Amino acid sequence: MSQETSGFDTLVRSDPDGFYLPAGSVWMRAVQALQREMLAVLDRTAREADIQYCLIFGTLLGARRHGGFIPWDDDIDVGVLRRDYERLLAALRRDLDPELYLVEDAGEDLSVPRPYAKIRCRHTRFQEFGLPPRSETPADGKDGIFLDIFPLDNVPRGKWGQRRQLLRFLLTHFPRRVRFEGYRSERRLLQLVYERLARRSPGRLWSDCLRAMTACRDEESELVIAFPSARADLTSSYLRRRGLMPSRDLEFAGLTVQGPADVEGQLESLFGAWQELPSQASRRGHRLRCLLIDTRVWAAVLGPDILTP
Repeated sequence: MSQETSGFDTLVRSDPDGFYLPAGSVWMRAVQALQREMLAVLDRTAREADIQYCLIFGTLLGARRHGGFIPWDDDIDVGVLRRDYERLLAALRRDLDPELYLVEDAGEDLSVPRPYAKIRCRHTRFQEFGLPPRSETPADGKDGIFLDIFPLDNVPRGKWGQRRQLLRFLLTHFPRRVRFEGYRSERRLLQLVYERLARRSPGRLWSDCLRAMTACRDEESELVIAFPSARADLTSSYLRRRGLMPSRDLEFAGLTVQGPADVEGQLESLFGAWQELPSQASRRGHRLRCLLIDTRVWAAVLGPDILTP
């Protein structure tokens, strides 16, 4: 049975069968407001620490095509070169209010199954359908609304080297998903391999995955990659090194943030005819089981347009 509640204390929507947030709905506007705030604090921290990052993937597309969020998009993606990645996370942990935000990555918490970091809003829940809950309470933020921070790793120049890099990643990343998310591959043989490898210690699992991601030392390679969580996203996770850095100022939903040096070039590489809108059927974000926001904590960010019934 689905549930929807809006009031001063909480904004809640849940459905065990899953749901998508409709573009323009109070739920989507609330999620995007919190993500915009996370982007603002990330940008401020990065500039103060003299660290360059850039919007990537659908967030970059939204900035260029819509001036902000793609209306049906419910996340933000940024990328930072691997050499600056740990420095950015350290600066965020130092500067962000720990009562409001959680900076999450596998280097800090070995049970985190993704190979990239997230800033999460505490006092929220953004529970994705099909994934086990990690949060004991919305206050801990472990399933909270998030912003993704991808380290950008070097990609070998040749096709053979690229295939080898992806294979090493698959054989180190998916055992972690088996261990911490209960992931099951549709390919029986692969699942048996993943299950066997998943018996390794959490520390070994993460160190093997990190080595696979960072093995290429070619700092002038044509491509870099933002390693994703899912196999289906692997081939669409490449970015062109040329035109990536130095970053440039870019407008996003009323903020001045950082984008790649060549915005149109990156969009063409990622999406092809990026100006064209997708079909109505594909205009959706994450499939969720539960969305919850404690509006007492986040009232100043949400504002009266969202909080007023």
